[in-house]
Amino acid sequence: MGFRRIASSPLGAAACFALLLLVGMSCYNKKSSYGTDPQQTTEAQDFWDAIHTQSYRSWGHPPGHLQRTASNAPHGDSVDVFVNTVVMNTLTSGLHPTAWPVGSVIVKDGFVGSANTRVAAIEKRSDGWFWAEYDADGTVRSSGRPSSCTGCHVSGSDYVRAFHLP
Repeated sequence: MGFRRIASSPLGAAACFALLLLVGMSCYNKKSSYGTDPQQTTEAQDFWDAIHTQSYRSWGHPPGHLQRTASNAPHGDSVDVFVNTVVMNTLTSGLHPTAWPVGSVIVKDGFVGSANTRVAAIEKRSDGWFWAEYDADGTVRSSGRPSSCTGCHVSGSDYVRAFHLP
């Protein structure tokens, strides 16, 4: 039985809608789960300090994010995206890697209206991406490799959804 045939029946359409709703809710959950692992929370606090010491808002912007852009992701209604030199060099290298290099850092400021309400940051490490999301004041909301992050970002280019590998 083909998808069109299932989706065209009232029961099939309802099942398809329910499935899409569940998938969408898992990606659009505006409240991330709070990190409970003390080690990951400490790592996230250290990461917060590092990106602020490096003045991440002075970094470059990736393609498609040269200014604040509208967003339908859980990070805010609009976002500013910043990338460190490792990411910027990868984007401008002329090479076509299949994964972002270790040392890549991407930070996204999330806004509701004009208020900065969230900061989401990821760093590519030798064992994969480290994720952290903060309230605007630096309070850790989630960190490590939360399924609420990886579940949506798996569809990205090496887990990056805002822009793609060159």
